[in-house]
Amino acid sequence: MRLICLCSFLVLVGAELRAAEKAFDFNLLKDGELPAGWRVALTGGGPPPEWGAVKDELPSAFERFSASARSETIRPVIAQNSTDKTDERFPMLIYEEEQYGDFKLTTRFKTVAGETEQMAGIAFRVQDEQNYHVVRASSMGGTFLFYSFINGQRTPPVGARVEIPSNVWHTLEIDAKGNDFTFRLNGVQVMPEVSNPNFRRGKLAYWTKSDSVSYFVDTRITFTPLEIKAQQLVKSAMEKFDRLLELGVLVAGDAPGTAKMIASGNADSIGKEGYAEERMVMDLGEMMYLQGKSDVTVTLPLRDRNGDIIAAVRVRMKRFAGQTQKNAILRAQPVVGHLQSSVLSAADLYE
Repeated sequence: MRLICLCSFLVLVGAELRAAEKAFDFNLLKDGELPAGWRVALTGGGPPPEWGAVKDELPSAFERFSASARSETIRPVIAQNSTDKTDERFPMLIYEEEQYGDFKLTTRFKTVAGETEQMAGIAFRVQDEQNYHVVRASSMGGTFLFYSFINGQRTPPVGARVEIPSNVWHTLEIDAKGNDFTFRLNGVQVMPEVSNPNFRRGKLAYWTKSDSVSYFVDTRITFTPLEIKAQQLVKSAMEKFDRLLELGVLVAGDAPGTAKMIASGNADSIGKEGYAEERMVMDLGEMMYLQGKSDVTVTLPLRDRNGDIIAAVRVRMKRFAGQTQKNAILRAQPVVGHLQSSVLSAADLYE
């Protein structure tokens, strides 16, 4: 028989993996549709951007069999269609499902229209709409530039003057290694390597300016997946406390009353839903005690520097003869304390 007990309780106390590749496929999108996992965003003022799929001609990837054969294919691409002319208005479409540190990215882009601007770029290591790096091409200005946004303010640009015709597909490449970035336009490195210490990891986004109507497609990224700090702490705790059977960190799930595992000693558990009682640990500051025949599980709140609950920690341990609930809690406390000492805020879990 398993026993679940909820009671009030006060806690007193990025490693690299092998390279991975992701290609963003928009071929099944309908006109106006957004790809799953992407979010419309805006830096600066003005009305919201208008992102969505449109069909456009692209050079075929296959060699023509005859001079009369078509050299283009018509496929869905991602477009920013808003023509609002507000200055210092930067429409973004952010990929929310993953963060990247070191990576190599390639994409095609085309500037289509715009009376005040004709720009297209890739924002990377995006923290939010106010903090990120961007490399962008301007057909109207004839420039290929890199700069950062820090708290919504642009840093001085670095780059080169280069002709970038509109209504022509171009390729943009980014190679990010630590603080060093290399950029290529149509296969040519047209500016020197850039070094910038801000933002060690973050999300990706398509990016434009003001009334630029711009298209993007064939985006592919090769990257080294990084463990978040919560996972690194779980691993170190599993090594330090040898009687642990399982250790996991849970945060509030997307649906009300749910919890989601973000770090675990069992890789298969990451991303899965936790117990409803574990969400109560976060919402009410309570603990969960679960007793099995040969094991016990204690789930305790994890708090930030201000004492606010930011997560729950599930600790499953071997059960010994005479094991009591109080003793199990005392055994779990140092494990949670090990994590607590390195986490000052919710953001620390994802570093």
